[in-house]
Amino acid sequence: MARPYEVVYIFDPALDEETINQKLLHFNTLVAQPTGEAPKYNHLGKRTLSYPIRKRDTGYYVVANFDAEPAALPEFERAIKLDEGVIRHLVVMNDEPPTPAQAAARRADPLACLSIRVEVELHARRPPVSASLERRRDGGLHPAAGAVGSLDAIPQLVR
Repeated sequence: MARPYEVVYIFDPALDEETINQKLLHFNTLVAQPTGEAPKYNHLGKRTLSYPIRKRDTGYYVVANFDAEPAALPEFERAIKLDEGVIRHLVVMNDEPPTPAQAAARRADPLACLSIRVEVELHARRPPVSASLERRRDGGLHPAAGAVGSLDAIPQLVR
């Protein structure tokens, strides 16, 4: 049974795009399914590496998504390791690929999830406030002991 995989390639930046595409087609033939669809390639282009790899500071990044049989992966990875043009690679299995709507939402507003999480954490950290207030000796108001309410209840009770 074919499973979905994702591969990130980092190619030598000295290679031109035509050579990279030829190498990608060669790698694809090793895992291609006779009835499967063609892999999807996302060329991210030249990027600076976080640390030098094989005395190189930049690399050409490509992300590929495809379906393959697990038995075909060892030969696929062996071919990638033997290729001098590939600086690094990583193969992972996609158990649950993101739906198009979720992916579009993440691209549109990457901080949306963060802002919702912050609001939830701030709300969870609020101390419980009494819905009923007691008079202090100095005439001020304070929450009753052991009572739990919301911050919104205080202005209504003070009126």
